Formats: sequence, C-alpha cells, structure tokens
Amino acid sequence: MRVELTAFIAEEVEFDERGPIATGLFSGSVQTEDGGITDAVDSDMSPREAIRWARERAQRVVVRIAGEQPCLDTEVDQTRTPRRRRPSGWEFLDRTSADPPILWDVIVEMEKDGPPYGPPTPAGTWTGYATMPHSIVQVEAAGYEDALAAAVQAAGDSARPPAAAFAATRAFPSGSAAAEANARLDADGTLF
Repeated sequence: MRVELTAFIAEEVEFDERGPIATGLFSGSVQTEDGGITDAVDSDMSPREAIRWARERAQRVVVRIAGEQPCLDTEVDQTRTPRRRRPSGWEFLDRTSADPPILWDVIVEMEKDGPPYGPPTPAGTWTGYATMPHSIVQVEAAGYEDALAAAVQAAGDSARPPAAAFAATRAFPSGSAAAEANARLDADGTLF
C-alpha cells in the first residue's frame, strides 16, 4: 500500500519587542497521513528552494506564508521574493506619528509598589494571570508609540484616587483581528 506524503513548508517568524516579523525564509517537514514526520529541514531556504525540496519528497505540498492562508505550491507565485516584514495584519506595529490617527485598544497596567495583585502566571499555560490591575483603554492616535503614550496619559487622568503610575504594554487597532485575539481581560483578571 502506497503512503500519501504531504510536505508542509512555512515561512519562519521571529519576534521583536512589539510583535511578529516574517523573515522571508522557509523551513519544512514531510508528513504521513497519520501525522508522522518522515523528513524535516530547518534551514533558511528561499520559497523556490523550499518548494523544490518539498516536491522531491512528497506528492502534495502545502505552503504557509506568514500572515496568509495556507495554499498548495501550485498557487504560490515563485517569482515573489518575500523580504523581512510584518506579517499581513500586523503592519500597524510600524505606524508612526506621521500616519493618520486611528482608534487603538491599548493594554494598560497600574504599577504599584509592593507585592503584585493576583496569582503568579501558572507554568505551562498560554495565558498569564494579570499580576497588576490591567485595563483596555481606547484612544485615538497616529503611531504605535503615540497610542501607548496616549493610553498612559488617559489612565492617569481618569484614576480616582490618583495612582502611582501606569504603563502601557501593547496596542492594537480597535476592531482588528489582533485586538480581538490579544486585548481581552476575563473576569478573573486573566490577560489573553
């Protein structure tokens, strides 16, 4: 019985202090129908090299370009040369004061001397418990850094009684997929 093999090649993603950066380089693996891996390569290949590597090893090739839906290799424009960039949907991280203002959801936390609030982040979980009081503040600002600063100012202006200090940790365009996925607090103070 012949085993169907599928090669998955994916663009590598790195992270800076703000968020994801697509590298334009690919790695891959070859898998059986039951998910077993028969071959893998973890080298920095161009899309063309990665597709050639995958086609030599599998009947079906699935390509994952950062920020895009997975597709078959036959649908990939191999003349396209991805460069280092923010993945689609994350370009807002590079907005500056020169851009037109937009509405942002900004995660703001109150800094306080003494022990942190709430339980520590449990090991091995994908969410962390807020160790300081957090809030999502909505502000209008042009750039990413502008949004962080405006949210800290707004939190300080509205605090009753005045708090020691506030810090903004992340900002996302209001209503964006990134905001929906990353700027949420639950009733227990879990930031996710």
